[in-house]
Amino acid sequence: ATVSVLNWCCVRAARHGRAGEGACPLGHAMMCGKRAAGDAPAEGAKRRKGGDGEVVVVAAPQHMLRKVAAVRQRVTAWHRATRPQLPALKEAETDAARFRRVFDLVKCVHFPGYVAGAPTAAPASQGSGEVMTWQSLEGFFAALSPEDRASWCIETEGDAVTRAAAPGAFLAPEHAASRGYCSFLIQHDKDAMFRALSQVPVPHLPYGEDADDARSWRYGPSIWVFFGRNPEGGAVLEGRGEHTDSVSHDGTWHYQLSGTKIWYLRPTGALVKALQGSSDPRLAQMTEATRLKVVCREGDVLVVNTRLWWHRTVIPPQATPSVSYARDFFFPGTAAGGEGGGGDDVLNAGVSMQNVEGLYATQDIDAATVLFTEADMPDKELHRSKTDANCEVVELEDGLQAVVSTRPIEAGEFFCVPESDDEDDSDGA
Repeated sequence: ATVSVLNWCCVRAARHGRAGEGACPLGHAMMCGKRAAGDAPAEGAKRRKGGDGEVVVVAAPQHMLRKVAAVRQRVTAWHRATRPQLPALKEAETDAARFRRVFDLVKCVHFPGYVAGAPTAAPASQGSGEVMTWQSLEGFFAALSPEDRASWCIETEGDAVTRAAAPGAFLAPEHAASRGYCSFLIQHDKDAMFRALSQVPVPHLPYGEDADDARSWRYGPSIWVFFGRNPEGGAVLEGRGEHTDSVSHDGTWHYQLSGTKIWYLRPTGALVKALQGSSDPRLAQMTEATRLKVVCREGDVLVVNTRLWWHRTVIPPQATPSVSYARDFFFPGTAAGGEGGGGDDVLNAGVSMQNVEGLYATQDIDAATVLFTEADMPDKELHRSKTDANCEVVELEDGLQAVVSTRPIEAGEFFCVPESDDEDDSDGA
């Protein structure tokens, strides 16, 4: 077959019966068949089959390539500007006013690279000079009070080794081959709380009412620690299924100490209604079906209200454990049990959190529905609350004890029974 090198506009001319007329209608030097067979095609050329069976090499003119590239850039920019997405803020460019303006609307903010050089950055508060890393958590957990060590919870099934292993063994650096996702709380051990706040890279976020006074925020009584192992070469490790949390605080911020964790978020109906009036199309077009993905890497911070965002997490395969810690916070004026303070005086003896696996609804449930009876009760503890219980224990006509919903329960919401006066308050987890 004869090989010819043509310009894009020359092909158009050929299709209109002007091939071989000697001059390109757009001013190009060569027309169809005028260049010697076997010449190398121009950069960006594409091969086409001509009507007479010959192979034609077509090169678009540079001005057309530039136009196509410009259109692609505009389309890409339009998609980025309009598709649903969460705000991603830079720590150096965010003050208290901007944070509150964004978070009050969206209830979720991502700070990529909040701490540069994590996780070996110097701690932001004064203390022993030590910096908490994932390698130091084994010793830190071993030094906790028995009450805080009892908060150890296996978030996912993981493997048999993880379930059989003692907490210290799973946290040990040499336990690299194990696979699982666990958590524990620091709350009753005041000395441990002080050590943790002096060693973590970020003890508080400086976005209170006064940027210079982080104590205008108040914190819950606990620091949550999440530790996941998922060795390379396998599938992603799923956390708990999609759910919301029955909580009274304004939000929780999570600092990614090591490794990577992926969050999948979906707005609740209440949040969708609040976002519909936004002037930002990325927020206004969100629906209850909108699903967002946030990849948290070492040094990232995710601030989220888990009461208003459906959420689940996964741990991708990686050589380093995925470790994060989290703190619940209350804005000024929010009724809550936490005490003021972005520093160390955050404990409140009258409030504590429970770290239990819990049971949650897999679908919407009507009020007055029997959830389970004593005969088929799953072997998991129910969350308890004085203010936001959604079910109760009753006696059925046949004498069996049963747990019955006291109000409509949305899919993903944890079952929560009333707490008696002599028990500690729990907001759920």
